[in-house]
This record gives sequence, C-alpha cells and structure tokens, in this order.
Amino acid sequence: MNGLSQIVDQTEAERLATGFVFTEGPLWHPDGFYYFVDVRTSKFYRIRPGGAAELLRENTGEGNGTTFDPQGRLILCEGGNRRLTRWPADGKFASSEVLIDR
Repeated sequence: MNGLSQIVDQTEAERLATGFVFTEGPLWHPDGFYYFVDVRTSKFYRIRPGGAAELLRENTGEGNGTTFDPQGRLILCEGGNRRLTRWPADGKFASSEVLIDR
C-alpha cells in the first residue's frame, strides 16, 4: 500500500487537545506544527510538537478553512463574515488583509 493508508496502518491515533466545540480547517505548517479553527467559538489555534493548544486569534468570523499562499502567508476563510483574509508569514497574527469580502 502507498500513501495515507500506509501511514494510518502503522500509526496509532493520539488526542492532542480537548475542550473544543467544532474544529475545522486543519493545516500542517512545514516547521511541524498544526493549525486549526474552532468554528463555533471563532478561535484559531496552533499546536507545536509536544505542546498544548495555543490560542492565536479570537473572533475569526467562524473561520472554517485554512491554507498557505506561495509566500507562506496563512489564508483563512471566515464563513460567518463571508470573507477571505490573509495573515503575515511571521506567525504573529496581529493584523490581516481582507482579500475577498462578500
């Protein structure tokens, strides 16, 4: 077997964190950490290897999808706000740029 089935067959699932309502938008960073959004609470998190969930941003507008652009900036689909935002590649999430709005 190749691909994902090979990994799944050889790996045991591990719960990394709890206490969320409805998680979405999983995204692996090339440096080995994991981003995700809790849609219902509108919070954006990161988990570093061996670490706990770290809250990066609140009020995500019910964010529900994430990806990186070619420059490594994070793109977030804000479903409740009906817009697409881009966040700097520095990982600080202090400000964003609206790419598409309604």
